[in-house]
Amino acid sequence: MDELRPNSQRAKNAIALIWVVMITCVITLILEIIQLLVSYEIIPEEYISENTSFIIASIAGYTAILTFLALIASAITFIQWFRRAYYNLEKKMNKLEYSNGWAAGAWFIAIINLFVPYRIMKELYIKTDQYLLLNSKEPYTERLKTDYVKGWWTIWIFSLIFGSISFRIEWSFSSIDTGSNLFLSVINSAIETTLCIITIIIIEDYNKAEKLLFETEEKEDSSIEKAL
Repeated sequence: MDELRPNSQRAKNAIALIWVVMITCVITLILEIIQLLVSYEIIPEEYISENTSFIIASIAGYTAILTFLALIASAITFIQWFRRAYYNLEKKMNKLEYSNGWAAGAWFIAIINLFVPYRIMKELYIKTDQYLLLNSKEPYTERLKTDYVKGWWTIWIFSLIFGSISFRIEWSFSSIDTGSNLFLSVINSAIETTLCIITIIIIEDYNKAEKLLFETEEKEDSSIEKAL
């Protein structure tokens, strides 16, 4: 059997970049809330000077650029981690529902990307849990639960749908007022922030279990050496 490939660093890279995305989303959310309150005159416009408005607009612009770049980088590192995790499980279980190439490619194929990544993540959780339950030499108490996976994918799908709808509303209907646009943006930023949080939980949760796969492999290898 081929050796498992290290994946902890990939997990750390993905988590670090998702943190960057989450921080930018929180900053955007705060700025959008301020603008929304001004738009609905909850905060009087005279309380916001021209300099303050310029600073808010500048921060919003730079944050949007940083968010875009961080999203691309986090997507790349997440898929790298995801594929490596599926590869390692494949080496333990021999037969999985998909090849490890699907763990990367499925994200880029329309329609398929709505369910295959979820099925792969769910399989990672279920089969890793089953394997460790039977083979782990270390106490396996923090078992993997697919509840996280269901919540993660539900929020992901909801973010896609809501993001698409809000984008169409903002750009297709010129009659919609600024306050309504900002309200949609606030909701979208809140959803993206929540998605970042649960994605970090997912990676950290599975990473703990994956480390036990390596420890199991090392003990299996050492047992074989002793037997020889």
